[in-house]
Amino acid sequence: MSTPSAPSAPPTEQTESVYGIPAEAHLLEQVIVHTPGQEMELVAPDNRAELLFDDILFLGHARKEHLLMCSVFEKIVGRPDTVLQIGELLSETFQKQDARHAFVEKLCRSLPEQNLGAVEKDLKELSPEELKTFALTGESELPIKVQPVPNLMFTRDLAAVVHDHIILSHAATVARTRESIIINAVLNYHPRFAPHSDKIIELPPGVTFEGGDLLVASPETVLIGHSERTSFGAIMAIAHELFERTSVEHVLAVDLPKRRSTMHLDTVFTFASPTEVIVFPPLLETHGFGYAVHLTPTDGTGRFVTDMRRNLRDALNDLLDTDPGAGRLGELGIGTNREIDR
Repeated sequence: MSTPSAPSAPPTEQTESVYGIPAEAHLLEQVIVHTPGQEMELVAPDNRAELLFDDILFLGHARKEHLLMCSVFEKIVGRPDTVLQIGELLSETFQKQDARHAFVEKLCRSLPEQNLGAVEKDLKELSPEELKTFALTGESELPIKVQPVPNLMFTRDLAAVVHDHIILSHAATVARTRESIIINAVLNYHPRFAPHSDKIIELPPGVTFEGGDLLVASPETVLIGHSERTSFGAIMAIAHELFERTSVEHVLAVDLPKRRSTMHLDTVFTFASPTEVIVFPPLLETHGFGYAVHLTPTDGTGRFVTDMRRNLRDALNDLLDTDPGAGRLGELGIGTNREIDR
């Protein structure tokens, strides 16, 4: 199939701060994306459910639409390195032997059920391009085959940037585990990011976290969804790291129904401006013990205080600096045909 070519990553240039998200509503200056490629062609009726797909995308259309989105980013921001393709970043990362070896070793440790340890030595001997192909599609000349990673196009889930730090994901499903290892390799070994490895936050084993569950509501306040993909243990670990390493003073854990339709917080709640949100109304209105848990740091290192909030709406209006004239956070409801509290 003939498909458009994704733009290459530009030459790397070091800047003072490679990461910087003070709040969701701030203007984007640079993004990491993945335009769907060969890995998407490997999604079939017999494996789509295992790969977390409800349907099969037509690759030609998907690429065309994704590249159009990339061109819009580039046009609006107006600089050549606005869009970084993760496939290109991975190719450049794998030029380093230590990066290839670290990727393979972490892959074998993280997915023991796939028995990749049996071909660990062979995987380390693949060329940079061969290893990249294996990382994305699961295909190689070796006597082993693993599933592709078609969900890589959802790059928001790979990590979350808060101020000048980046939190790496711990995928909740086997289908997305390799994506977490891919972004780990890029951020630790690519020359664009490696000098800033001290800004990487890696979570402890045993917790799960995906970036779509974290929203930077304001420079002082972070929301994290307790969803089917992000565990409460991860929320506690993230709060600890943010309180220790950034100016964040409030972390609000939002309990979500553990089902696919509310997979991540950003599927039912997102900021349209510093004082306006687009939201599924029941998310704001639900009452219940532990539904919205507010975490704040204390004087003791590694310790913080928790308090339960009545509901998400009241918690947000307490914590965020909304427009004094409006008095409350503006909400545009989805799932209904009306605006609420605006």
